[in-house]
Amino acid sequence: MPIMSPEQLKEAILTGDVIAFTIDTSIYKAQNFGFEAGLLATLGQFKDSDIRFLMVDMVRYEVTEHLKEEAKLVKSQFQNAMKPLLNAWGTSNDLRNQIKSLVFGEDTEMARTESRVSTFEEGTGSEFVCVADHVESKDIVELYFNKTPPFSERKKEEFPDAFTLKALDGWSESNGGKVIAIAKDGDWKHYCENSPNLIYLDDLSQALSILNVNANDAVALVKRLISEGAFGDFTEYLCGEMNSETYKITAHVDASSYLHFEEELDEITFENIKQDVDAILERFEAVELSGGQLVVAANVTCGVRANFSVSFDAWDGIDREYLSVGSDEYESTLETDFELLIKFSLDDGDVDIAGVELISRYLTFYLGEISPFNSDDEDYYEFG
Repeated sequence: MPIMSPEQLKEAILTGDVIAFTIDTSIYKAQNFGFEAGLLATLGQFKDSDIRFLMVDMVRYEVTEHLKEEAKLVKSQFQNAMKPLLNAWGTSNDLRNQIKSLVFGEDTEMARTESRVSTFEEGTGSEFVCVADHVESKDIVELYFNKTPPFSERKKEEFPDAFTLKALDGWSESNGGKVIAIAKDGDWKHYCENSPNLIYLDDLSQALSILNVNANDAVALVKRLISEGAFGDFTEYLCGEMNSETYKITAHVDASSYLHFEEELDEITFENIKQDVDAILERFEAVELSGGQLVVAANVTCGVRANFSVSFDAWDGIDREYLSVGSDEYESTLETDFELLIKFSLDDGDVDIAGVELISRYLTFYLGEISPFNSDDEDYYEFG
């Protein structure tokens, strides 16, 4: 399908021309596979709605495989990181096993992954689309040799995408309605442009806003109330709420030193939001309206300050071990964009802010050249 405007898509949903949506693996990855929080967690609103959420078996296999491998990796990293700590504390084997059981339970990586995916499917009421029910191998072979999207001269191994997209095409024809395909993938886009049944979108927030065709009036209401100051200083309020969720920020240090060093984040603070209220409201997008609650996605640019404690070690070539040579504290600031989910309660004509959720981010803070010593200190020296 040619690209459609949000207004055209909303009209297509209202008239029943669009009856379903699906999500590619690229979107799950962009959302950090956060089934339990963030935008993916809001998909439960469609469980009993007229819009159907499709989960193609090929995408499910890709998501499950990624989560299984990630679970193995993170579990191994955790165990390796805990080993020196437990050794230093002289922790008994029984207690070590209790800690491991408390953290990981009795599930294997595969069992835990399957449980997470199944819970997500049940909570969203997703409809399973089996590739084998809608695709014949000759159709894929024809796409491959004609270099038709998702295949091309440079990309000849897009078989999972080919099966997935052909299955969605077949499902659409069988069910008499078009499907919104949400992906961050140029091959999906090119295929959808030539399909009479699939409509490509590359932004999950925008897609959810379009799918919530009845949320426009609610969004207009809260935007008016915010502009009128009904909730006080809105930017100050958002900044305060963000500071209550700093645990969702993973901070890394980019620094150089002639010594071995390890950093520990002491504190992270959101200092101020750079946009004015009108600029924030322009980027409001409704992602859920159900049960008397409106959830809006918003993007804000905010200054962030991070404080780190850094310990330094030098290699002792005689004893062949690292020796502590001191520590120091550092502060670094940056300015970047953050995605928020703002929740409003709508009850008997009253509107209140029910909460603000910060979407998890990884941030890198630059410290430059660092050392526990100052060249003016009497005990300053360098290690050769």
